[in-house]
Amino acid sequence: MFGSARRALEEHGRSLTGMVTPGYAPIEQYLANERQGPWTDLYALGATLCHCATGIAPVAATERVAARNAHEPDPLDGLRTHLQSRFSAPFLDALLWMLALNAADRPKSVDEILPLLESGRPAPRTGARPALA
Repeated sequence: MFGSARRALEEHGRSLTGMVTPGYAPIEQYLANERQGPWTDLYALGATLCHCATGIAPVAATERVAARNAHEPDPLDGLRTHLQSRFSAPFLDALLWMLALNAADRPKSVDEILPLLESGRPAPRTGARPALA
């Protein structure tokens, strides 16, 4: 279940067992009491799109954090290079933005992503968007 829907059910008094799907769950879903919202669901959407584009399930967020903590490259670092011949720069910008490891670096809503996709132009390299390799 996507994070926002899960959180909404919990706020209405329904207790749910914590479950994540490795590769599709952002790091905040692994942590108790971590704030979740649309950015959580956008990570899952980005992971789903990544799987569709590559045919390979994405790397778990926990593995990405472990790589960063070990000062190793993020396992998703080569994704843009791997996909750039098949997908537009705006699509790849949106995809990688949704897959930002830190929740604060992800789009806060779909409304932030749509103009990027509709414009047909690459995202500017400013604001909360991560640097896209």
